[in-house]
Amino acid sequence: MARITLLIALSLLVVGCSATPRTDSHTLEIRPASYEQLPGSVAYTDPYENKTIYVSGPPIITNKDITSARRTKAQLYDAPAIELEVTEEAGERMLIYTKNNIQGTIAIMLDGELIWSPTIMSGLSTHFVINGGIEGLPPDQTQKILSIIKAH
Repeated sequence: MARITLLIALSLLVVGCSATPRTDSHTLEIRPASYEQLPGSVAYTDPYENKTIYVSGPPIITNKDITSARRTKAQLYDAPAIELEVTEEAGERMLIYTKNNIQGTIAIMLDGELIWSPTIMSGLSTHFVINGGIEGLPPDQTQKILSIIKAH
């Protein structure tokens, strides 16, 4: 069921709060992922579905690409989520990857750990939501993501 939430989780949305990327050691990355092992990929376990996900290649988006973020609620489940806006360049990378990988997966990484690997349901660009599935993002992950990008 969490896979179906990508349509909601990464819906195009309007973001209303500016943020400035931090230059500390924490990282938020959205990376290419697959259910099939590719050369050079690294295996992770999706914490929501207990499936193996293979992450490879350079990040599509990093915290440095995020221009604004704010707390929000996922539309279907009224669960804690984060609404993000990224630069035009990062949005273009996201759009290319997501349009070419409909029904595939994408890895959302926090400090090198997989926090969620939702199914891609549509092409995404500069505005989207990370919601963590039916139960939403845990408060500690929400706060860590927001502090990484200094959202307010």
